Amino acid sequence: MTGIIGFQSLKTLYCNDNKLTFLPELPSNLIYLNISYNSIKKLNNLPESLNQLDCNSNNMLEIEELPSSISSLNCNYNSLTALPKLPQSLTYLSCSNNNLTKLPELPSEINAINCSQNPELECLPFLPQKLRNISIYNTKINCLPNSVSVIYIDANSSPLPFCGISDTNLQKAIAESCPSCFDNCMRINAIEAQKVKSLTISGKNITKIVDLHFFPNLESIDISNNPITCLSPLPNSVSSIKIDEEKIKCVSSENLNLKVFNSKGEMIPKPSACSAFIPDNNFANAIRRNCSNCIDDCNYLLPPATSLTYLSVTYSNITDLTGIEGFASLQYLYLNRNLLKTLPTLPSTLRTLEVRTNALQSIPPLPENITELYISNNSLTQLPKLPNSLQKLDIIGNKISTIQALPISLIELRCTYNQLTCLPSLPFSLTYLQFDNHKIGCLKNLKSGISLWSQSNQQLSTYPECSNPIILSDVTANTPNPVTPSTTVSLTVKRNYTGTVAIKWQRKKLNDSDYSDLKIDTIATASNADFIYTIPNVTVADNGSEYRLVVTSACSGTFTAKAFTLAVNDKSLPPPTITASPRDTVCLSQTIRLTSNCPPTSATLWSTGENAPFIDIHSSTQTSRTFTAKCSTDTIQSPESSVKTIFWKPFNVILINIGQSKSATKQGQNIALFSWINQFVYSDKGPPLTFSSQTNPSIYYLDNPNKTQPRFWTAYVDICDVSSEGSVSFDMLATPEIGIPVSFNTHENNAPYFMYANRDGFTELYAQNHPNFGFYAENENKQNRYDDGLPAGLYKLSIRYWTQKGMGLTPSLRFPQGSSTSYQEHWFRIQSKVGNSSARRSVDSLPDAPLFSITPNPAATTAILSVKQAKQQEIQYEWVDVTGRVHYKSQFVAETDNHTEQLNITRLPMGLYFLRITTPTQQINLKVTKLD
Repeated sequence: MTGIIGFQSLKTLYCNDNKLTFLPELPSNLIYLNISYNSIKKLNNLPESLNQLDCNSNNMLEIEELPSSISSLNCNYNSLTALPKLPQSLTYLSCSNNNLTKLPELPSEINAINCSQNPELECLPFLPQKLRNISIYNTKINCLPNSVSVIYIDANSSPLPFCGISDTNLQKAIAESCPSCFDNCMRINAIEAQKVKSLTISGKNITKIVDLHFFPNLESIDISNNPITCLSPLPNSVSSIKIDEEKIKCVSSENLNLKVFNSKGEMIPKPSACSAFIPDNNFANAIRRNCSNCIDDCNYLLPPATSLTYLSVTYSNITDLTGIEGFASLQYLYLNRNLLKTLPTLPSTLRTLEVRTNALQSIPPLPENITELYISNNSLTQLPKLPNSLQKLDIIGNKISTIQALPISLIELRCTYNQLTCLPSLPFSLTYLQFDNHKIGCLKNLKSGISLWSQSNQQLSTYPECSNPIILSDVTANTPNPVTPSTTVSLTVKRNYTGTVAIKWQRKKLNDSDYSDLKIDTIATASNADFIYTIPNVTVADNGSEYRLVVTSACSGTFTAKAFTLAVNDKSLPPPTITASPRDTVCLSQTIRLTSNCPPTSATLWSTGENAPFIDIHSSTQTSRTFTAKCSTDTIQSPESSVKTIFWKPFNVILINIGQSKSATKQGQNIALFSWINQFVYSDKGPPLTFSSQTNPSIYYLDNPNKTQPRFWTAYVDICDVSSEGSVSFDMLATPEIGIPVSFNTHENNAPYFMYANRDGFTELYAQNHPNFGFYAENENKQNRYDDGLPAGLYKLSIRYWTQKGMGLTPSLRFPQGSSTSYQEHWFRIQSKVGNSSARRSVDSLPDAPLFSITPNPAATTAILSVKQAKQQEIQYEWVDVTGRVHYKSQFVAETDNHTEQLNITRLPMGLYFLRITTPTQQINLKVTKLD
């Protein structure tokens, strides 16, 4: 196209589908330009005279600037992420199928916009009042920024609600005084809106004061010096309002203490109360279409509404019918094809109500004099009490399962496509009934002369009338007791009932506590046919089983036939004996094998449901469990074995109060565990430690003897029958009432297994603050923080048995080897008698000392160090392994009192490390496990 500039008189130029990659300089008088279906990436240097531009389907990335005279722009099917500033002359914009995330400010003259198929477009700018058509299909837009009087919207769902304040000028005025009350899409920020106590929006050219319900805590508002024509109901919280008294003639408020001021700030008498308000704009517009003099521009009802007797507002997308009570004389109300989920209290004068094809889930009590009710195709599950005046009722296509009673004056009833299986007694006045005859097997009080119709609109000439009660015979068998194995037995019950019934054949085995269902069926018949159930090839397992029939009719109730007890005579297989290996009592999580002595030609049927010569069982929670077994062949089955009870013994855990700092010693020879019995720590409330859980921990009162501060406690574990070739790890996580969580993790290689080691059996026991066998971390006084003892709070104590000895010199430095074969955990809380918030004290919550924690732990590549209360302090840290070798060290300055530092540990070998942290006031070690 080079040289096109020479055609200066050119007005119209078509260059579509020419493989163009750029545009040269164009004639200055060009008015219309079509460059669609090319490969132009960027659009610039357009002539100022251009009025219409079609650049769709170019895969374009950018439009640099638009001429000020352009009125029509088509840029569909490109890769645009943004549009340039739109000139005020633009009246038509089509930018569908792009990657737009937002739109620029819209010109005041624009009347049509198509921005569909922009999946990341989330919101719209303010809509000009001349806009008449907008398409936003397949975008993220789910609300409108403001109200436009007449507009057609093509969207994913319809109708679209307003994002927040529907009036443009009111929205802008509120945004000036509370910018945080709106997000980028002008949606209300509910949290910020709740903080607004006062609004001063005087002199902002506002014509409508609406949507004030978004500000539930608003106390005062100044709306003076505005051309206001509408003032919606005030929130009850508003106690003061300034108005132009010559414009505002009524105020809708339930606050009896409301004070009203004129524009000069002088208190004036409260204007009269407004009439009924219609908050749903769709309802208000529908009223205008039917009775233009019944409602004003502010959605308040006018006097003619009180005398209106007929109102039809069908097909209007109404969601809220509030204000209908203002139609005090209404007799006929038609609401079909709307979006109503509920109805308010209806006018007492109402005679006919149609609410077909809505979304009703409930309806209020009906007016006493209503005669016709049509509520088909909704989501109702129940009906209110039906007034005796009702003559016609249509509830087709709901989810109603029962009707309590029908009015005595009812003439017509349509109730198909519901969940009804029975109707109440039919009134003598009824002449027409359409019902689900495939669900409702009989009719109560059926009389001649009723026109009966099925759900498929087929007229029924006759129908069964309900019988009550249902009379059932006892269950009988076709063969006498006892029977031999492999016999087929037929059970029979005779009945007198016609209609549809639900039946359940049930069985209760010899050792069962209750019946279980064998066969569930629905039978619809007009004859008195017998109920029959067949038991094919009975076995010894059926001996002593009771069989019964339960019959239920929605119209007559539930009836049960007397049970039949089946006897099967066969004793050729004796009951088996169950053997447990290694023994009947083992440790928690240890596996036991149960074996039966059933003959090789038979199978073993276990009470667990398994069918095998042996079963392996284990438990990590139960203390005991019972088992039985039977021997079975294809034709016979033995009686049940004797009950075998298996017991699981948990680790026996004892908490001991050493009673003094670092360690304590008992004098004498061959000191035994029970020499410390007076220092055993027993729970004061809740379960014993063995049966504790996170939701039900053991409780230790810090006010009681043996539990007062400082608490130097250790834990002793009796490992039951587990081999002493392994080792035991203790992982205790303390969550103090004040301060950050802290871990006490140790590993003991030799029995007796104590959390912080021991000397000469039970002669000397060590505490958590022992510098060698416990933990050491300096506080600001250069003393061990663990000298303060265990703080009040919640504790989780996890105990594991490992198949190998741990690696490391002392309990607090060891880390496990081998695999863990047993695990149990205990939960306990140390607290005051008056509650877990009393008497708080923790070594990790000193008021002026920095607080440290690290996550995750264990970690593989990165660990996050959290530092609190250390703003502007220099923090030094170094990674030290269990041998004392320093692998890496560095420092940083905490920027805030809630600082986090990301630590790269990729190069550290796998193992246990201490993160040694030094501040100007203290030194602390955090134990961290590095995973591969």
